[in-house]
Amino acid sequence: MESLKKEIIKFGKKVVEKGLCTSFFGNISIRTGDKVLITATGTMLDELDNNKIIVCNLKEDKCEKASSELIVHKTIYSKNINFNAIIHTHSFYSVLLSSLDEDLNLDEYEFGDIIGEIKIVEGKSGSLKLAENIGRVALSTYIVIVRNHGVFCWGSTLTECFIRISALEFYAKMKFYKKLVIR
Repeated sequence: MESLKKEIIKFGKKVVEKGLCTSFFGNISIRTGDKVLITATGTMLDELDNNKIIVCNLKEDKCEKASSELIVHKTIYSKNINFNAIIHTHSFYSVLLSSLDEDLNLDEYEFGDIIGEIKIVEGKSGSLKLAENIGRVALSTYIVIVRNHGVFCWGSTLTECFIRISALEFYAKMKFYKKLVIR
């Protein structure tokens, strides 16, 4: 478990360092068997330590001090045994893109295959409704933008998730600036 905690700590620093979220927003988890290690509620991702990573049982309804998004993480993990990592950020350009009613066509970009299909869903942070909406699309994509909220990405490793979220944010930034220039 210590090595998994180190992995979460490493990626907490990376997502903040790369501007994919501010220190105080977002969460990260890794599944191992019937347990999930997840960042604690209210933690700063670039200041994580072992005490700020909570171990929860996937079969239990509650887990004290876990991120308020635990319900979303548990729903994603329940969809496929190969989903073992989740990163949730509040990536500025991706969230902005979700409010612009733009066509999310990745075919014209070389990294489209890395990201895969992007879905936009709705739901309040940490709500059952958000968990259900993401759960409905979890098997047809690895990444969603929650309109006016943030990005959830899941996969087999945190590295995989980080690459996809980084590529999505790059795509969203390009799309935003392209729209400004072409006006």
